[in-house]
Amino acid sequence: MTSAPPESVDIPIYIPFPKALYNEIILRFDGAVDPTELITRQARHLLRCKAVPFSLPENLSPGWRLSLLQDLENRVAGHNWEEVFMLNGTKLLLPWRGHCHQARVYDTRIRASGWLFDTVRDWFIFITDADDKDEWKHIQLKRPNKDEDFCHAAQVRQQIVTEPRRIGDITNRSPD
Repeated sequence: MTSAPPESVDIPIYIPFPKALYNEIILRFDGAVDPTELITRQARHLLRCKAVPFSLPENLSPGWRLSLLQDLENRVAGHNWEEVFMLNGTKLLLPWRGHCHQARVYDTRIRASGWLFDTVRDWFIFITDADDKDEWKHIQLKRPNKDEDFCHAAQVRQQIVTEPRRIGDITNRSPD
């Protein structure tokens, strides 16, 4: 008598994988990395970050696609990152391991490198693979019509916590 395996057991499945990519992984890492382990780890990482691919409708011409993208960024919307509200178009910069990763607030989400993230934290984890680090110490912001250059997110957060709130701050955004 056979019984069905419990749902918590990982049963391997076969997924066709391009041999050239498999070989490239072996060569690039001098055989020190198992390609199957690498791909499994990357897939888990992607799911943990809740990233989704970003794309505009394909049936639009390039001019319309750019126009739609600009219209969405000019809307008075934004992303709430704890105490800090970032308007559409706010740029984020994350210097990490010799690279400067960039993202932008797009409607209510974070858009970076062809991906959309629900939160700044999700983008930070996607780049750093570090759940235990404080993203406020690493990320820099450049807010539209407010900052001339990038400033540290921790400083912006501290200013917002210490400043009295004014009702007109969000609505008094000048057009680009």
